Amino acid sequence: AVRHLAPGFVAGLGAELRERSPRPFGLLGEVFDGDGGAVAERARIDRLDAVFDFPLHYALVEVLCGDRALAHVPANLPATLGGATPITLVDNHDLPRITSRCGGPEGAARALAVTLAMRGHPALTWGTEHALPGAGEPENRADQPWDRGEGILAPSLRSMLAFRARHPVLMDGASRTVWLDDTTWALRREGATETVLVLVNRGTSPLDVAPHALGGDPTDVLVVDGLSVGTDPDVVPAGGVWWGSWSVPAAAPALVDVALSVEGAPPGELAWVGTTTAFEGWNPRYSVAAPRTVAEGTVLLGKAIVRTPEGAVVWDPGPDRVLVVGDGRGPRSGTVLRARWGE
Repeated sequence: AVRHLAPGFVAGLGAELRERSPRPFGLLGEVFDGDGGAVAERARIDRLDAVFDFPLHYALVEVLCGDRALAHVPANLPATLGGATPITLVDNHDLPRITSRCGGPEGAARALAVTLAMRGHPALTWGTEHALPGAGEPENRADQPWDRGEGILAPSLRSMLAFRARHPVLMDGASRTVWLDDTTWALRREGATETVLVLVNRGTSPLDVAPHALGGDPTDVLVVDGLSVGTDPDVVPAGGVWWGSWSVPAAAPALVDVALSVEGAPPGELAWVGTTTAFEGWNPRYSVAAPRTVAEGTVLLGKAIVRTPEGAVVWDPGPDRVLVVGDGRGPRSGTVLRARWGE
């Protein structure tokens, strides 16, 4: 729990331990903050090898178990957090259990299906396979039910973890968003020898895989629809998550210069805050100017701020702005994120 220690203390401790240790090891830190900029900053200061990915956690549960916009999940997918490997999680002993947070085992399974397709290393809380409930303490820290036999989520978890083991690109491949709208997200996990396509369908109707496919039939498919796990190569059920693998190596993503434009802003210095490595966090002290250079397939989600001549920070009262960089579609895509102050 590094935020309870002086900044830099863990960096010094780690240096001494590495000097004395006969074998390599890693330092895993908990920076309990939903802002990616704050987590990355502390990971850099303390030279952490890995850090719990609370920014992605909050985005996942607020989107998949609530009504937050789908864009918040892909926007929280920088490859590292301040150089530290992300440890992904849907819950832990300090948080509401995913079964309670998502309204039951079916919702928990869908949340796990998205989380286990993400970059980084997943962490599962004991009893997740039994769909243990627990909206708060002490219920979320309940004992492991050793006498219950196999848990209700065990079969689907086994299938997802086996797929992840068969396709290491899910552990260390690049992440590229190739489609995003209010109900559909298409993510490619790309590596040197294969690509896994992940489709998330938050709509109320089945989704056709073909428009997002990489050509030809996938060689390995996993479909999670609540507690049901299938292998249909053609359809993502309503509310379901689909994984498919192709032997297609990744092409290097193009780098795109993104201009950020706001009309009608008050006088002062214009800057941007938000999610993704391009914006570096929601705290105004992490704000960035434009333009920015980002990789194709990056989802930018942010908001304009103005620093007035008097030193005050004024936030754009309009909605969060979203841009999918380089997916080739209409006004939401391309190289310019345009907004009008307050609209």
